[in-house]
Amino acid sequence: LVKKKRLRLVIGADKEGGPFIHKSLGDGWQRIHDAAIKRELPPMSVYIMQGSQLVEKHYEDWLEKTGNARMFEVAYSNHFLKIFMNQSMPYKPLIKGAMYREESKAFNSLNRVHRPHRAAHVTDLGISGLLDKGIVTCNEVKEGEDLNAEYLIGKENYARHKEFTPRFFDGDWSVTNAANSFNAELYANTLLTVVTETIFFDDSVFLTEKLFKPIMLGHPFITIASRGTLAGLRSLGFKTDFKLFSKPYDLIVDPLERFNTVQQNLKEWISLDFKTKQRRLLYAYPAVQHNFEHARTQDFYKDAITNCIKSAERYFETV
Repeated sequence: LVKKKRLRLVIGADKEGGPFIHKSLGDGWQRIHDAAIKRELPPMSVYIMQGSQLVEKHYEDWLEKTGNARMFEVAYSNHFLKIFMNQSMPYKPLIKGAMYREESKAFNSLNRVHRPHRAAHVTDLGISGLLDKGIVTCNEVKEGEDLNAEYLIGKENYARHKEFTPRFFDGDWSVTNAANSFNAELYANTLLTVVTETIFFDDSVFLTEKLFKPIMLGHPFITIASRGTLAGLRSLGFKTDFKLFSKPYDLIVDPLERFNTVQQNLKEWISLDFKTKQRRLLYAYPAVQHNFEHARTQDFYKDAITNCIKSAERYFETV
């Protein structure tokens, strides 16, 4: 079947959204390229949909580097917004109530699956005595995976991580995958969401449910994520300048500098008195409202499937 010229394969690729290179597999582009040639698949008969906004650039760079002929069509696809389209979503941004209650916590930081940047973030806040200023969850650290965490906050500081993890607020997230669910109460009682995205160190822009939760629930946010994540959101029509922080961080190339800048912004935010936070949130509210409404008019996954179908139609017209 795979040798028939009128067959077109559509595959998803690299759920982590990275540059399609895995340590266990080597160069993923080369492996798919070689497999297509071995099976005598016609050029452009494979359509790859991937969760990184940089996937087309990565493929172009790989082609230039290797000198290989183009074999695939590659496109970005995001389905994470769609999973929150349900009747339980609030009808107005939750920050609208939170910013008028002085008892609201300064932030929430909801971390499930262990990642080095998440563990470093929580440990740094713990050492600074700031965990009680927010609602913070974090799974227990998996031993032997944290050279990158030590790089971010130092080996001596990171050695204290067991003092601050695990932390659970509304269930044991070490055994429950809460990716497709949300606890609106956490957002209704906090003033800012810290989004620790899946990808931080890699050259990838991978937007997951972690970002779309505060958007759909109506919350301002700061991200500990890969370079260009906020720019990626803007390319989808969202606003990311909440005017809450003094230092831009999204386009900082060096992971350590980017991490430190986000942590400094967060600590400065925590240190503000409630009235100052409230005043800044009033300036941020139009962007939050825009995102809240914009998300409800979009279906990025449907758009990606539509583009895939149109591409397939063009392909079959030419073979």
